[in-house]
Amino acid sequence: MVKDIGKLDAIVTVIRNWFSTLPSGVAHLTEEQHEYEHVLAVTPTNPKACPIEFRVSYYGTFGLYLGRGFAFEDIPSSIELVLDICESVRRGHVKEEVWEWRGKVIKTRGVLELSTRQLTDRGSNHWAAWLPVGTPRQIQHEPWDKTNEDGTRATS
Repeated sequence: MVKDIGKLDAIVTVIRNWFSTLPSGVAHLTEEQHEYEHVLAVTPTNPKACPIEFRVSYYGTFGLYLGRGFAFEDIPSSIELVLDICESVRRGHVKEEVWEWRGKVIKTRGVLELSTRQLTDRGSNHWAAWLPVGTPRQIQHEPWDKTNEDGTRATS
């Protein structure tokens, strides 16, 4: 594979710029630079809202990790898609089904409602997911901040 630093820089810049438009105190952004990827994690201050992590690779793709454990990997880098994901998560358009056992998440399934389509993933599984243990729980994540029906941010 050929490194595509331009795409990585563009996606990282778009996420930073999107984050900068959020009202103060709505979320926190952390970044880590690794050998083959740049990780950006945005954690909302509302504990019932969905955190989001992008792992943007040097090879023109990114991984997306949401909520308690569902994931999408090797997504072709697209500025429009990244912005759609960010806004959909911010608005609370994330549903998860989580199985827990002994205090650990052992299986997840999730749906992210984008403006034009759904992203559905069975998430990552722990070896214990194959055992008949764990209790499923439905999670409908809340919006990060107050928004109007059209997706614009409410002023009060």
